[in-house]
Amino acid sequence: MELLLHNQSYLLYLIGVMMVSGMIRDQQLFAGLYTLLLRRIKSKRLLMALVALLCGVLPIPGRVTFSAGMLDTLVARKAPCRSKIGLIDYLSTHHYYLWSPLEKTVIIPMAVLGLSYGQFLVYSLPLLVVSLCFIAGYLFVYVKERDIDLQLAETAPVQAAALWMNTIPLLLAVAAMIYGFHPAMVFPGLVIYYHVRSNNRDHRHLLTYVNLRLVLFLALVIIAGNVIAQHDEAIKSILSTYQLQMDQPDGVMIISLFAFGSGYVLGSSSKFAGLVALLSSLYGLEYLTFFLALEFSGYLLSPVHKCVWIGKMYFGTPLSHYFYTLSTWCVLIVAYGVVASF
Repeated sequence: MELLLHNQSYLLYLIGVMMVSGMIRDQQLFAGLYTLLLRRIKSKRLLMALVALLCGVLPIPGRVTFSAGMLDTLVARKAPCRSKIGLIDYLSTHHYYLWSPLEKTVIIPMAVLGLSYGQFLVYSLPLLVVSLCFIAGYLFVYVKERDIDLQLAETAPVQAAALWMNTIPLLLAVAAMIYGFHPAMVFPGLVIYYHVRSNNRDHRHLLTYVNLRLVLFLALVIIAGNVIAQHDEAIKSILSTYQLQMDQPDGVMIISLFAFGSGYVLGSSSKFAGLVALLSSLYGLEYLTFFLALEFSGYLLSPVHKCVWIGKMYFGTPLSHYFYTLSTWCVLIVAYGVVASF
């Protein structure tokens, strides 16, 4: 039963995000905020990346769900290349695993390996630089300004009272989650607030915002992740008893396949962080960048990584686009990891 229920409270949060973002979109509650941003940020691509970045960098659970919901309120339903928005959301919200001191992917290796934050950045910062260059290239070369169709007018009047009443509650909800409140406790109240704010007395319209396919699919993905995560101790036991060496070609190949494969199969940021720390403690800090690149790449491409499916369901981004783009990103960071460690 625990395998079925563990982490499923995330679904209540997901449903709340769908309802809140649906009301924000239909009622144009953030039009004033986006108009102010547009008056100062002329690039629509940069505006979307900043929205995703600001949502994704927050130390709260389900950040990609949150940012996807916000982008969904910003981009028109029939935008010419709406499918690219899923990848903009994904790319803009995943580099923080390499640098944010609030992330367990940074905290766990620091604690296990006895590194300061500055020392950890020595190993991870080059991967971050490569990642940011790739993300900027995708955003400003592959995506065109004409691809982006925003569902608001830059000249729309901005009413200060409405701006504060529409945006402050969402910011307070985010602050509550940062403080430690579970999102499943926060977002139902936010749904009630925006429902009252929308002046729509028909409660049934809230259900129209819920994508049942996404909710059910994520429930299955969470269950699969729970089942797979139960075997991580067995993986660690194998590593500690079977001594493979990094100074032998066959050892490098097997260890590398294990590092990438474990990140791919587990699809968990905390699990890949733990394995990065374990492998680095076994084989030395000189391989930390290499192991981080491999585990992170496996995590990015993992089929049990919820963020891919969120983008696909929200924006219709084909899985082939995810695979091609993320594979290119992974090849670049792994290539640097090889150069830096060997």
